[in-house]
Amino acid sequence: MWLVITIISLGLFLCFVIYMSWKKGKIAGLFREMKLSGETFVINPEFASFRGATAKYGRVKCDGVIGLTNDKIIFIPFIGSKTEIPLKEICDVTEEKKFLGCYRAGMTVLVLHEQEVNIGFYVKDNIKWQNTITGIIRTNKE
Repeated sequence: MWLVITIISLGLFLCFVIYMSWKKGKIAGLFREMKLSGETFVINPEFASFRGATAKYGRVKCDGVIGLTNDKIIFIPFIGSKTEIPLKEICDVTEEKKFLGCYRAGMTVLVLHEQEVNIGFYVKDNIKWQNTITGIIRTNKE
């Protein structure tokens, strides 16, 4: 009995190690892809988590890399295709504790508000993202 439990535990541990190695390599590849894209970033690419959208961008939550340029937000998930959110379509940016019915203790969601769509992300520094996006939006309107 103990042998079976030990073998299963070792198997699970091995799967976890393989997954974490894959994830680390994938993150490095996404950072490299963004840096070599030719884009000039206002906020450099960083790890982020897409928390879904009310429409248009889907509700499937995923992790990836996000970066901000003067005209768009670029998010590349670990699995899936790149998403670009034009800043000209963003009306407002807020920080919310609960988004699309989900809540995570101690974390707030950066929510981008378009005319008919709300898009949520977990980023490292919500205030930096909120202030930078708001500043670019105001500058573009003038």
